[in-house]
Amino acid sequence: MEIQRHFSPEGKARIRVVQCMLLVLLLSVGCSKRSKIRSTLEQSEALLSQGDTALRKGDVERAKQLYGKSTVLAESLEAFFPEEPGLADRIFRIKNLATHRAQSVEAPEGCILSLFEAIRTGDHEGFRLMSDLQALAERNNEEPWWTELTAADRERLLSCIEATTQQWMSERLDAFRALQQSLHTVEREGDEAVAKATLRSPAGEVGILYYAHKTNGRWQITDFRIPDLDVSLEDYTKNTLWIASKSFGSVVGLLRDPNAAQLCCEAFEAAEKQILDVDESLVGRTVALKNGPPKICTVIKQSVKRDGEWLLVSESEEDLSSAQWVSSEDVELIDLDAETWGLQ
Repeated sequence: MEIQRHFSPEGKARIRVVQCMLLVLLLSVGCSKRSKIRSTLEQSEALLSQGDTALRKGDVERAKQLYGKSTVLAESLEAFFPEEPGLADRIFRIKNLATHRAQSVEAPEGCILSLFEAIRTGDHEGFRLMSDLQALAERNNEEPWWTELTAADRERLLSCIEATTQQWMSERLDAFRALQQSLHTVEREGDEAVAKATLRSPAGEVGILYYAHKTNGRWQITDFRIPDLDVSLEDYTKNTLWIASKSFGSVVGLLRDPNAAQLCCEAFEAAEKQILDVDESLVGRTVALKNGPPKICTVIKQSVKRDGEWLLVSESEEDLSSAQWVSSEDVELIDLDAETWGLQ
């Protein structure tokens, strides 16, 4: 500003014009840079989507190639460190998804990480891609109604399970966004694997078990269980089917209704309440087993299942090697007044 005092009004005007031109040039360079970043990111996202399509069609090798290209493009953008947090988050997410999905073909770890990211972001298509919902549907093959199903019934059963899992994700999306996952061990035997992980949130942490198998040249999740809550994805789907079918008299009747999937969505909340609303008043109590040799045990957990209330009991709270699940009807409380608990 001091220097400008020595210039004529015309000179000062020229300086202002030059300053404006420099500012416009800097802004245009910045816009051009962001435009190139966005364009490259869109290419990376498109390749990821094409990889998903190839994987869905069973073209594993092409999927791996497309995921690899998507990863390379996303990684090339990390050197620019975009100032926009949203843009940086997209780059990080696309890179992780492409990397994990490429790895999911080779090992269950990549499949688990990709599934978790889909859950955390509410990506229903990604969840379906990493899950073998067909295998989850076929776990009903021991149910008495299974043999009555036609091919059309089984297709609708799959639709009901897909609707239930989507509802499961939607109900928890806000909570899932805050979760962090640590994958610990993966026990693999042939084409089957069980992985142990920990989910952390501001409210605490919980253990989770993932079950996966390799089918059609790639790994997929068949179920996952949270041992501390004694619930699994299979529990949710079976309880939802059971509740949704009550007005039809049978699951077969439900599956022959054109609105079966929507009815499962509507039944989900009731199913979840039945699964999670567990009375823990007996935990820590001393009980005697009514059946078999006389045995005094401590109640470790309680769980409500379709056939009633069950208790996990053990002779020692420290050593759970003797732990077993027993029906609440097969135990008798001995550390409290029996009348209080309605046992007389």
